[in-house]
Parts: sequence; structure tokens; C-alpha cells
Amino acid sequence: MLSKGRRIISNQFSAHAAESALNRNSEGPMASSRRALAKLFGASEQPKLSFTQKRRLKEVFRNKLQRVPLFMVTTEEGAPFLANHMGVHSGQWHVYAAKMYLDIRDAQKAKKTMENMPGSSKDKIRIFVINMHRGFMLAKEPPTPTGADHPDMGKNAEARMVYAFQEPSRKRTDFSISRTPPIPLYGAEGLVIKKGGQKVRPLFMSKEDCAAAMSKHNLKKRHVYNGLSMLNHLHAGIERGDPNVAQDLLSIEIVPPSRIVAARKDLKKEEAPPKVARIVE
Repeated sequence: MLSKGRRIISNQFSAHAAESALNRNSEGPMASSRRALAKLFGASEQPKLSFTQKRRLKEVFRNKLQRVPLFMVTTEEGAPFLANHMGVHSGQWHVYAAKMYLDIRDAQKAKKTMENMPGSSKDKIRIFVINMHRGFMLAKEPPTPTGADHPDMGKNAEARMVYAFQEPSRKRTDFSISRTPPIPLYGAEGLVIKKGGQKVRPLFMSKEDCAAAMSKHNLKKRHVYNGLSMLNHLHAGIERGDPNVAQDLLSIEIVPPSRIVAARKDLKKEEAPPKVARIVE
């Protein structure tokens, strides 16, 4: 087994786990983030959404997230590298995670670590690009079989996998290690932009981009949100037909990091999802 992989794979989050956490009334480190989300999204009593309205909002949700790139480290064929998924284990199967990076610099660091592992071939490890909507939906899936046995336990324990978001390096966020959300979003109070003829509140994935926008418009107060909790709030609201979610969704715009959008053009975008996983830890 390769110990180098553990340092990269630690502190992972899946949308499936985060959604469960949102249903608990916790006053832990993320409580302030949830209160901020509640303040950002108001609520009122209205009739439930119709089937057509829900379908339209699902399209809007997908379109907003499809603009945001995610990065994975894969084999030449697009198979993701897997490692132990923290805190998820069953007597009959062991769960590994395919990590999805928000920042290409973190993916490049992981790629370099994989390349330095014994027996690795540098020309067969690459960075695979997907969009956030696809990543979010993959992360909501329960553990699925990888088609391989657990490396240590053999045929007595089947290896299964989940897709999980990897929080950005702490050097690029405003959070301590115990509070870093997997998808931090930065919003400037009072900042409104026009997108497709509508006024929306931009939520930046990069604190540098948010700071630049605040400086340009002479704004002083910034909020930081747990983006994965926000996405789960929106997705769950659409599914249950909550009418408040329409305004919630239409009023925001997730802005990917400007440097990441530029870097994405240099990478090959694959459409077929990775299927065969390679366990590295």
C-alpha cells in the first residue's frame, strides 16, 4: 500500500454526506455558515412548484453549474485514482473515493504525487476535466462497485467507490482546517451584476476575484458561504417543489476562478464518464 496517497485524500466531503448533515440541528463550526445561508435565502408560504416549473428550475440549476470546471487525476483512459474514504466502511465492502478538485493547482499537486509513486508512469497520468453539475450529481450517488477486490482483504471485501469534493488548500481560503467547507463561496455585500438581463448576486469561488470586485465597486463587507450546503439546499428544494427555491436559484451566479477558466482551455475536456477505477491506497 502507498502511504503518500493518504495526505492527498484526507478531509474529503461528499454531497451525500453533506445533505445528511444539513438535516441535523448542529451548533458546530458550520452553524454560522447555515445561519448565513438562511439570511441569504428568505422564506415565505407559497403553493408548491408544478412539474413543469420543477423541470425548468432543474435546467437552470444544471446550466449554472455546468459553467464551473472541476478537475480529477486519472489514468490515460480516464479512470480515477482512488484512496480510502474517511469514515466510510462496511464489513462486506470498503469504500474509496475519487476526488474532485475545485482548483487546478491542487489537482496538479495530486498528479505530481501520483507520478512520484513507485511504478507510476508519468505519461499515463493526466488531469481530467468535468463540470460541477456532473460532479455534484456523482457525489450524491451511494457507493458503487469498482469491479475490484480490496487490495488487503481480497475477495472477502469488495471495493466500492464514491465521488467526493476535495476542499481547496487552506492557503487559498479563509478557514482553519477544521472549518474548511469543500466548496467555499465568497460574496460581497451590496454587489449586484447583470446576467442575461437579470440582476444577480455573484458568489465567487476565488477570494482573490471577490476582493478585486469589492475594490472595483468600493465595497467593504464580505461573506463566506458553504457552497456544498447551498447546492444541497437548492437541489433538495427543487426536488420537493419548494417555491422559495426559484428566487434563491435565480438570484445568484456562481463565478468560477478567473485563472481556472483560463487554465481549462489548455486541458482536454472529456465527455465520457470514468468507469474503471484504480486504487492507489
